[in-house]
Amino acid sequence: MVIETGHGRSISRRRQTRQPRTHRRRPAWLLLSAMVLAGWATPRAAASVSCTAALGAPALAEGPLKIAGMEPVAADLAVVPGHTYLIEVDERDNDALVEVLDSKRQAIARADHPERRTGTRRAMVTAADPPSLVVRVTGKEHAGASGAATVRVFDLAALGTRPDCIAIVKALAAADSDYAAGEEISSGHSASPARSDARAAFLRAAEGYAAAVSALTAPADRPLRGET
Repeated sequence: MVIETGHGRSISRRRQTRQPRTHRRRPAWLLLSAMVLAGWATPRAAASVSCTAALGAPALAEGPLKIAGMEPVAADLAVVPGHTYLIEVDERDNDALVEVLDSKRQAIARADHPERRTGTRRAMVTAADPPSLVVRVTGKEHAGASGAATVRVFDLAALGTRPDCIAIVKALAAADSDYAAGEEISSGHSASPARSDARAAFLRAAEGYAAAVSALTAPADRPLRGET
């Protein structure tokens, strides 16, 4: 889903009086914008390089996992300590929240997206020692809803020579994290009681999606651009 002008409003739960924007995540998308302006994504370069191609095949893949109602399903991942991973979860038919858990079953990342019942959720995590990660997918709809999720895990060492691509996937993962935070607050499941906090999270998500869209100029990255 491409972010158009005013998309920040569309993913907010209410159109409220404009609040001051938070700067908590601003450096990530500012860095991405700076890379674009510096020439990483000039038309000539974009024609010959693609972040999708640079990312390559996933190091691990699990699924499809069946999502029944609001019951969580999980995939255990064997990873390398110290490596940073991009985790992508494609969902179908049952809108879901994605969480990444560490070896103590504590959530270290959450991802959601304004596109419901389809699309890709992304999280970026660095594996600790012991190197155990679990991806948990929990349906958000009624008990009778059914769907599926496919988990893909990419070792970002493959992007070592492509800081522009690392910045793009980092911006997408941060945006999905912010959207998940906004959903949690607006649904009353967060310790933060202020709806303005939810709106700020949704606005950060919109900024991240917009920054990624502006940077994804290679023709081969059009599918990735369409997922933002």
